[in-house]
Amino acid sequence: MANVQYKHIRFNKQLHPMLVRAVTVAVTTDKNGKVFIGAATCSAKDNFSRETGRELSFERLEHEMKEYNKRSKKVKKSGRK
Repeated sequence: MANVQYKHIRFNKQLHPMLVRAVTVAVTTDKNGKVFIGAATCSAKDNFSRETGRELSFERLEHEMKEYNKRSKKVKKSGRK
């Protein structure tokens, strides 16, 4: 897998008291330049952890890549573009 970049974003509690408190986003590209993104959100009740956010966002990113590869193989077998 190509290099994975992470971005941690925190939100102001006064602006979003009951909404998402923080988001961790993982981004990478495959050998063809296709961009894949995985995100982990942290609610107002959660204790924000960068480590947990990276782990969850990376797992979701890997899942998206696997699903994309499965779909693209099916399309190639059927001959559709």
